Amino acid sequence: MSSASQLPNLDHIVWTKATTESGKNYEVGVTKAAAEIRSKAIAAGGLKPIVRANGVKEEFSIFIDWPVGDSEWKTTSSQVQNDAAITKYKLYEYDGYWKYVLHFVNTIHYDYQFKDASPDVYTCDTWTNDDHYIRFDSTDATMKKIMGR
Repeated sequence: MSSASQLPNLDHIVWTKATTESGKNYEVGVTKAAAEIRSKAIAAGGLKPIVRANGVKEEFSIFIDWPVGDSEWKTTSSQVQNDAAITKYKLYEYDGYWKYVLHFVNTIHYDYQFKDASPDVYTCDTWTNDDHYIRFDSTDATMKKIMGR
C-alpha cells in the first residue's frame, strides 16, 4: 500500500453525495473543468449525450474482477473498452473520510453502475467523456460487475 503522500490529490474534484440502494452513502466526483462544462450546458438548454457512431447507445452488463490495488492506471479489457467505453481505471485505498476511490476514464456518456463484492452498487452518470471518481466505504471493494444504460 502506498503512503498517503504518494496518492493522487483529489482537491481539484467536485463531489456530489449519493446513496446506494442498501442505504450506504458514497460520493461521485468530476474535475472542476467538467463540472463547469456541465453547468454551462445546462444553462444553454441541456446536456447532449455522446453516442456511438451508429447513433445507438447500447445497454450492457459485464462481469469484471478489479481488486483494490495501487493508484496506477490499469488498462481495461477489450470487452470493457468496446461495450462500456471505459479505457482505464484505478481502484485504491485512500487516507481520508472514504476508504476507497474508483477513478475511471470513459469515451461515451453512460449512466454506469459498479457492483462490488460486498455487494453494493454505486451509480455514476457520466455526462462528459472525462475522468470520473467514486469514493466509498465497503466490506469488500473488489469491483465485480459494470452495468450501463
